[in-house]
Amino acid sequence: MYRLLTLTLFLAPTLPAGAELRPKEELKYKKDGNDLIVSTTITVNGSDHILLTTFEINDSLIASPKYTVIQNSDRLVHSQKKLTIEWRITGERAKFKPTRVKGQVLLLSADELNQLGGKAAELTKDSELLPNKAVARTNELER
Repeated sequence: MYRLLTLTLFLAPTLPAGAELRPKEELKYKKDGNDLIVSTTITVNGSDHILLTTFEINDSLIASPKYTVIQNSDRLVHSQKKLTIEWRITGERAKFKPTRVKGQVLLLSADELNQLGGKAAELTKDSELLPNKAVARTNELER
Protein backbone atom coordinates (compact mmCIF):
# COMPACT_ATOMS: atom_id res chain seq x y z
CA MET A 1 0.00 0.00 0.00
CA TYR A 2 2.82 2.39 0.90
CA ARG A 3 4.52 1.73 -2.45
CA LEU A 4 1.32 2.52 -4.34
CA LEU A 5 0.93 5.84 -2.51
CA THR A 6 4.56 6.78 -3.16
CA LEU A 7 4.28 5.85 -6.84
CA THR A 8 1.07 7.88 -7.18
CA LEU A 9 2.72 10.97 -5.72
CA PHE A 10 5.58 10.78 -8.22
CA LEU A 11 3.36 10.15 -11.24
CA ALA A 12 0.63 12.69 -10.48
CA PRO A 13 1.03 15.87 -12.57
CA THR A 14 1.66 19.05 -10.62
CA LEU A 15 1.22 22.69 -11.56
CA PRO A 16 4.17 25.07 -11.54
CA ALA A 17 4.17 27.64 -8.73
CA GLY A 18 1.77 30.48 -9.52
CA ALA A 19 -0.08 28.61 -12.26
CA GLU A 20 -3.80 28.16 -12.07
CA LEU A 21 -6.17 25.83 -13.82
CA ARG A 22 -8.35 27.72 -16.29
CA PRO A 23 -11.63 26.23 -17.42
CA LYS A 24 -11.70 25.03 -20.99
CA GLU A 25 -12.91 27.81 -23.26
CA GLU A 26 -16.14 27.15 -25.14
CA LEU A 27 -15.78 27.82 -28.85
CA LYS A 28 -18.62 29.34 -30.88
CA TYR A 29 -18.82 29.20 -34.65
CA LYS A 30 -20.64 31.24 -37.28
CA LYS A 31 -20.35 31.60 -41.04
CA ASP A 32 -19.77 34.91 -42.81
CA GLY A 33 -20.03 34.05 -46.49
CA ASN A 34 -17.27 31.49 -47.07
CA ASP A 35 -15.39 32.54 -43.93
CA LEU A 36 -15.64 30.83 -40.56
CA ILE A 37 -15.75 33.10 -37.49
CA VAL A 38 -14.54 31.35 -34.32
CA SER A 39 -15.03 33.07 -30.97
CA THR A 40 -14.61 32.43 -27.28
CA THR A 41 -15.17 34.45 -24.11
CA ILE A 42 -12.69 34.46 -21.24
CA THR A 43 -12.61 36.19 -17.85
CA VAL A 44 -9.68 38.47 -17.07
CA ASN A 45 -8.84 41.13 -14.50
CA GLY A 46 -10.81 44.35 -14.99
CA SER A 47 -7.70 46.45 -15.72
CA ASP A 48 -6.57 47.59 -19.18
CA HIS A 49 -5.13 44.94 -21.48
CA ILE A 50 -3.51 44.20 -24.82
CA LEU A 51 -4.77 41.23 -26.82
CA LEU A 52 -2.65 39.32 -29.33
CA THR A 53 -4.25 36.66 -31.52
CA THR A 54 -2.77 34.21 -33.98
CA PHE A 55 -3.13 30.65 -35.28
CA GLU A 56 -1.18 27.44 -34.89
CA ILE A 57 -1.37 25.13 -37.91
CA ASN A 58 -1.16 21.41 -37.08
CA ASP A 59 -0.12 18.50 -39.31
CA SER A 60 -3.61 18.13 -40.77
CA LEU A 61 -3.59 21.87 -41.69
CA ILE A 62 -6.36 22.71 -39.22
CA ALA A 63 -5.99 26.20 -37.76
CA SER A 64 -5.98 26.24 -33.94
CA PRO A 65 -6.68 29.72 -32.52
CA LYS A 66 -4.25 31.17 -29.97
CA TYR A 67 -4.42 34.28 -27.79
CA THR A 68 -2.24 36.19 -25.35
CA VAL A 69 -3.64 38.80 -22.98
CA ILE A 70 -1.06 41.18 -21.48
CA GLN A 71 -1.87 43.24 -18.37
CA ASN A 72 0.07 45.50 -16.01
CA SER A 73 0.52 43.62 -12.72
CA ASP A 74 1.10 46.94 -10.93
CA ARG A 75 -2.39 48.21 -11.87
CA LEU A 76 -4.67 45.25 -11.22
CA VAL A 77 -8.15 46.09 -9.94
CA HIS A 78 -10.56 44.20 -7.69
CA SER A 79 -12.96 43.28 -10.48
CA GLN A 80 -13.11 40.99 -13.47
CA LYS A 81 -14.46 41.41 -16.97
CA LYS A 82 -15.50 39.18 -19.82
CA LEU A 83 -13.34 39.43 -22.94
CA THR A 84 -14.70 38.06 -26.22
CA ILE A 85 -12.04 37.05 -28.73
CA GLU A 86 -12.74 36.36 -32.43
CA TRP A 87 -10.72 34.80 -35.21
CA ARG A 88 -11.64 34.78 -38.92
CA ILE A 89 -10.62 31.72 -40.93
CA THR A 90 -10.80 32.15 -44.70
CA GLY A 91 -10.23 29.97 -47.75
CA GLU A 92 -9.91 26.19 -47.66
CA ARG A 93 -9.16 26.07 -43.92
CA ALA A 94 -12.64 27.50 -43.20
CA LYS A 95 -14.09 24.05 -43.96
CA PHE A 96 -12.62 22.64 -40.74
CA LYS A 97 -13.79 23.79 -37.30
CA PRO A 98 -11.05 24.05 -34.69
CA THR A 99 -11.88 22.10 -31.54
CA ARG A 100 -9.63 23.88 -29.05
CA VAL A 101 -8.00 27.21 -28.34
CA LYS A 102 -4.65 27.88 -26.68
CA GLY A 103 -4.38 30.92 -24.48
CA GLN A 104 -2.33 32.64 -21.86
CA VAL A 105 -2.59 35.70 -19.65
CA LEU A 106 0.67 37.52 -18.92
CA LEU A 107 0.89 39.86 -15.93
CA LEU A 108 3.98 42.04 -16.41
CA SER A 109 5.34 44.81 -14.20
CA ALA A 110 5.50 48.41 -15.42
CA ASP A 111 9.28 48.06 -15.92
CA GLU A 112 8.82 44.98 -18.12
CA LEU A 113 6.07 46.68 -20.15
CA ASN A 114 8.28 49.74 -20.70
CA GLN A 115 11.08 47.46 -21.93
CA LEU A 116 8.67 46.04 -24.52
CA GLY A 117 7.74 49.55 -25.64
CA GLY A 118 4.97 50.38 -28.12
CA LYS A 119 1.42 49.57 -27.03
CA ALA A 120 2.72 47.58 -24.05
CA ALA A 121 4.26 50.76 -22.61
CA GLU A 122 0.84 52.46 -22.83
CA LEU A 123 -0.41 50.08 -20.10
CA THR A 124 1.85 51.93 -17.64
CA LYS A 125 0.15 55.30 -18.24
CA ASP A 126 -2.84 56.68 -16.34
CA SER A 127 -6.15 54.88 -16.84
CA GLU A 128 -7.71 58.09 -18.22
CA LEU A 129 -5.65 57.66 -21.37
CA LEU A 130 -6.72 54.06 -21.97
CA PRO A 131 -10.44 53.28 -21.96
CA ASN A 132 -11.17 50.05 -20.12
CA LYS A 133 -13.07 48.20 -22.85
CA ALA A 134 -13.30 44.49 -23.52
CA VAL A 135 -12.80 44.73 -27.27
CA ALA A 136 -10.85 42.13 -29.16
CA ARG A 137 -8.94 42.41 -32.39
CA THR A 138 -9.93 39.95 -35.10
CA ASN A 139 -7.11 37.99 -36.64
CA GLU A 140 -7.57 36.66 -40.15
CA LEU A 141 -6.08 33.48 -41.49
CA GLU A 142 -5.80 33.26 -45.25
CA ARG A 143 -4.84 30.40 -47.47
